[in-house]
Amino acid sequence: MIHVEGLTKCIGDHTILRGIDLDVPTGGVHVVIGPSGAGKSCLLRCIAALEPFEEGRVRVDDLEIAGTETDGHRAPDPKRVRALRIRVGMVFQQFNLFPHMTVLQNLIEAPVQVLGLPRAAAEEKARALLGKVHLHNLSHRYPGDLSGGEQQRVAIARTLAMNPNCVLIDEPTSALDPEMVGEVLRVLRELADEGMTMLIVTHEMDFARSVADRVVMLDRGEVVEAGEPAQFFSAPATDRARIFLKRLLER
Repeated sequence: MIHVEGLTKCIGDHTILRGIDLDVPTGGVHVVIGPSGAGKSCLLRCIAALEPFEEGRVRVDDLEIAGTETDGHRAPDPKRVRALRIRVGMVFQQFNLFPHMTVLQNLIEAPVQVLGLPRAAAEEKARALLGKVHLHNLSHRYPGDLSGGEQQRVAIARTLAMNPNCVLIDEPTSALDPEMVGEVLRVLRELADEGMTMLIVTHEMDFARSVADRVVMLDRGEVVEAGEPAQFFSAPATDRARIFLKRLLER
């Protein structure tokens, strides 16, 4: 479902991502971990066509975009980029809900405006999704009236309202109080059980261990190790992964 080949992203003279290769099969759940500044969020944004990249290729299902030259003489086809963005759902750290819209309005805006879905059909789907994330009674509320965990679940439902082929999730619990973390992770576990293809950046190692098919560790813009959770967490193959996990356990 997601194929990344030789992805390189630079900002000025600084290389953020260095030749990343990654494959997530249909229905797979891959978790990306690593220290702050490793390039994890940037990787998701490049896959979602929210960030340009200099080298490599990204393919989602059968739709591919390639890196662009930095001299401005070549750019990806805007129609292809737009089509890829529709296929890829993105859940951000800071929710990014429209504060002036109710929960229901947040969910139906893109399906109506972008996909051309009739409003009645969009509302029916939105209410079903709010039930899926255990918020069926909050459709009339505004984001500012919700807890952080509720806002993040609304953001997940809003992403699913676009019928994406896969979902990229960027540290879904980083902005939450500790007591709110469990309710968000429960929703993500349910999506994984239903077969949603997901690539998740997280610092929640217990969650990664329990939900991931594969764990990918980034450091300084490179994949330093990737493997099944049981092997990765019990006997990491690289010194860098061992040091990273040891520091987490000592917190």
